[in-house]
Amino acid sequence: MKLANMFRGLAHAIFGWGFIQIILIGFAYFNAIPSSYHGYSGLLLEVMALLLVVVALLGRLGGKLIGLSLLLLVLLGGQGFFVHSPDLAPLVQGLHPVFGITAMLLARYLAGQAPQS
Repeated sequence: MKLANMFRGLAHAIFGWGFIQIILIGFAYFNAIPSSYHGYSGLLLEVMALLLVVVALLGRLGGKLIGLSLLLLVLLGGQGFFVHSPDLAPLVQGLHPVFGITAMLLARYLAGQAPQS
C-alpha cells in the first residue's frame, strides 16, 4: 500500500472516530457507560495522529501535510490538558469540544489533501 493511501485512510479514520467520541461522551453523560471510555478512546486518537505524522514523514508528503499533521497531533494531545488542568477557568476548559470538532475537520481536510495514487 502506498503511504499516501495509508495517510488518507488514517485521516479518514481519525475523522470518523471523532463521531465515536461524541457518542461515547453522550452515553457517559447519561450514565450508560463510564466516561473513562471517552478518555481511552481519545488516547487511541492520539496514537492514530502520531502514526499520521510518521506516515507523512516517511511518505515525504510535503511540508504542508506534515505540518498540519503535527498540528492535529498537538491539538489532540492538548485535549487532556484542557480537561484535567484545575487552574484553568471553566470557560477555557469548555473549549474541549470545540477543539475536538476542529480536530475532526482538520483530519477530514488532511484526507482530502493527500496525493491521489
